[in-house]
Amino acid sequence: MAHQKLCLESLFHYVVRRKELSLNEICCYFNTTIGDVKHIIKKLHTMGLPLTIDSNSIKLIKNITPLDVNFIQSHYKNSIFYCFSTDSTNTLAKTSSQDAVFLTEQQMQGRGQHGKSWLTPLGQSIALSLSHSFDFPLHSLSGLNIAVGVAVIQVIKQFSNQLVSLKWPNDIIGESGKIAGILIEAQGSKRHCKACIGIGINWDIAQGLLDTINQPCMNVQISTLNRSQFIVYLINHIEKVIEEFKLNKLNNLMVQWNNLDLHANKTIYVTEPTRSYQATYMNIDCKGMLRVRLGQEIRLISSASIKIK
Repeated sequence: MAHQKLCLESLFHYVVRRKELSLNEICCYFNTTIGDVKHIIKKLHTMGLPLTIDSNSIKLIKNITPLDVNFIQSHYKNSIFYCFSTDSTNTLAKTSSQDAVFLTEQQMQGRGQHGKSWLTPLGQSIALSLSHSFDFPLHSLSGLNIAVGVAVIQVIKQFSNQLVSLKWPNDIIGESGKIAGILIEAQGSKRHCKACIGIGINWDIAQGLLDTINQPCMNVQISTLNRSQFIVYLINHIEKVIEEFKLNKLNNLMVQWNNLDLHANKTIYVTEPTRSYQATYMNIDCKGMLRVRLGQEIRLISSASIKIK
């Protein structure tokens, strides 16, 4: 009988398929020792796999469906690169010379805006990055975060009745917290540029883990698709919206953003690197900048943290 090689990914797939099993069963399947099995299980648990562990058995607390990379690739025109666990999908995307998507089951150092960490527990999130080239200068990417935000929320609303809104500059917010975030990192010249578009979505994260995040967060509520199916719709729709952005920038997309803007017409606190102040939130402009009213003055903001008063 041929035995599989014991590693993090092989044991992950075995556990999520079987759901409950003894350590002896695992040892027999992988032809290895209990010590080796316990070592790998401890790592999986640290990576966020929801397990109960006793002296002789393990049990998966919730159902998890692993990503089906072959399925995703069969429905996407560009290359798909998959890594079971990585520091950051954006870091992977930066190394690519081609347009592609980078997927993972778990990020060890996922990042959000302003250097904040992004939680990506094993098998419970969507963490991906799109590497995309543009035939125009770097400064022309202004507003790409708005375009991608519109694309993400459109796909969520296609498959969910969940109340969701957009929060400038790049978050998707549900009734009780943040559902998804976008991190775009770009580089380029006067003629060409490349963007790494990182997207993180809370898919089915255990509540105990959500409670450890330093801001209110919640899962997206989609029951008709699994993660892989949703990713197919997501990456293909993002490609369509990027083509719209290339042709018309935000001329059409900004209307859709403003219709779903969480903060429209509300009093907000604005925190910039050198100052903080209260203002009235207005909308975004054609370059994706935030327009606020401060007394009689209309101010444009390109980077800041904002929250409702």
